[in-house]
Amino acid sequence: MNELLKRTADMIFEKGAFKLELHNENANAPFSINLKKKVYHKEGLLEAKDFNLIAQCLFNFICNKHLLFNGIAAIPWTGEFITREIMDIASKLNNLRLVFLNKIEMAQETLIVPVPNFSYFIGHKVLLINDSIIKGNMEIKAIDALLCVEQEIIGIVVFIDYKQGAKEKIGEIGYSVHSIFTINQLLDYYYKSGKIGKGEYIKCIDYLLLS
Repeated sequence: MNELLKRTADMIFEKGAFKLELHNENANAPFSINLKKKVYHKEGLLEAKDFNLIAQCLFNFICNKHLLFNGIAAIPWTGEFITREIMDIASKLNNLRLVFLNKIEMAQETLIVPVPNFSYFIGHKVLLINDSIIKGNMEIKAIDALLCVEQEIIGIVVFIDYKQGAKEKIGEIGYSVHSIFTINQLLDYYYKSGKIGKGEYIKCIDYLLLS
């Protein structure tokens, strides 16, 4: 793990964005990760500089993978802040464009749809960005929305993959999912760096194995 990744993982822990929930009877898991932004969410913990750090990790990964694309699109709304920071970092790159999607919350389901009146360029190569991926349902809806407006999806890059089958599910429909961290890698780092104890680490890993 390089220094940038360590700094970013440390930031998430120090900001309290990673939280053990072992004594929280209402928690669904023994840990939680909150990558929400202050001001926009009352429970948000991260600031613009923190999202910039995460965005640097994604941007470096994208460059090292030599992924070729003309536009980037956030999974709404969880990927918005990271995507905008990536755009700032990549501002000197010619012809890179922010591609927009909309999320509509309905009683029975959540829809991801193209934005009315936004100019989608036919055949545009688009990279999808999200803060994390769990089951992959929102990502598949975003892929479908982009295909409806004749975009070519290059793949999906996320900060954390929770290893709940999303990568395999999306791979079955022909698209790649890349992650900066898997949840196991992040937990391993926190354990080896002394941020969480052995018992806490084992409970987290056991939960993931049974999920």
